[in-house]
Amino acid sequence: MNVVIVVEARMKSSRLPGKVLMPIGNKNSLEHIQDRLSQLNDIKFCVATTRHESDDEIEKWANSNRASVYRGSENDVLSRVLEAANHLSADVIVEITGDCPFVDPILVDQFLEILVCNNVDYVSNNIVSTFPDGFDVQVFRVEALEESNVLARSPEEREHVTMHIRQNPQMFKTINVVAPKPYRRPDLSVTLDTIEDLEVLRLIDRHFAGVEIANYMEITDFLLRNPDVARINIGVKRKGYGI
Repeated sequence: MNVVIVVEARMKSSRLPGKVLMPIGNKNSLEHIQDRLSQLNDIKFCVATTRHESDDEIEKWANSNRASVYRGSENDVLSRVLEAANHLSADVIVEITGDCPFVDPILVDQFLEILVCNNVDYVSNNIVSTFPDGFDVQVFRVEALEESNVLARSPEEREHVTMHIRQNPQMFKTINVVAPKPYRRPDLSVTLDTIEDLEVLRLIDRHFAGVEIANYMEITDFLLRNPDVARINIGVKRKGYGI
């Protein structure tokens, strides 16, 4: 089984342009993601960005950091992610967005195991969100995304890669992973959408300096012990998937 991590990233952002390359400690968001997921064995890493000239910077970063890069449609993110996966002959895609710098490799590994052991098409923790925002992981079979690519028609379905899969459980076998009770805090956020988020992420990075990989439980515990940090971005309105 050929598993490819596809990180969907672009420089354009309505609230924080260039966010994926902004420093969070001594790394930017893409570097954090790459370093954290390098803990997983025998999995390829690819950044899927657009052909827009502003994303030349992302391609330069990828080339400088030994990361595969695929450039595709600006608005049809579904086709871009699928083409990136097919470019690397993937059987299974792990999709991460470039604004989730503290993605947990333990969750990725668990979700892959759930996908295989249960013989399903799609496993994630965001059909119903219970984890803090920013620990989102989606794992799905390329075969399922190819089928969805034919059937997904609306602009929203093309923009949000797995919306069609998640909205059609009668067609696709899906599993939603729920966070353990102490960590069911979707009100907390470690994603990167705004300048307030950037401040929170930098404080988290500073706290865990010297720790190789802080997992989602340790980071959540830090926010719960430090409500003054969590409050910095608690009021930010998230875009979500529109469903």
